[in-house]
Amino acid sequence: HVRSPLPAGSRIFYRGYASNAVDSAYSSEDSFYTEPATQPTALGFANVTHNAMRVNWTRGSGDAVIVVMKLGSPVDAAPADGSEYTPNSEFGIGNITGTGNFVVYTGALEQVDISGLSEITLDLSAHHNNDFSTDACIKEKLSIPFFNINED
Repeated sequence: HVRSPLPAGSRIFYRGYASNAVDSAYSSEDSFYTEPATQPTALGFANVTHNAMRVNWTRGSGDAVIVVMKLGSPVDAAPADGSEYTPNSEFGIGNITGTGNFVVYTGALEQVDISGLSEITLDLSAHHNNDFSTDACIKEKLSIPFFNINED
């Protein structure tokens, strides 16, 4: 019997069972998501001021995008598979992935207006996931390192 890979960006349902000479038993049905086939691309910036900016991207094939920012060094912790994150577009307020990596957006749009910035260096990454639930599955990140924000 030949097995092919699971299709990217799909919800897979499964159920287990055990059987012996006396009886058979079945587990409850459950599901998981496979990784999206493509990630966000063309990460860009607009309306940059000394304390705010718009971040935009072109969506990939996932159901949602998770945008993470970090102060002073590259984002060093991707969102974890199976975890839900509460974002906040005011930098420093949303959930944290790792140390100092703040979730600034989760959703299906292609842009977010971020506030609460200062004359600092930020790193930003965008990740695709499937479903808005704890079954989210993260693939690779698109990262723009060290974006400098100045009043000039």
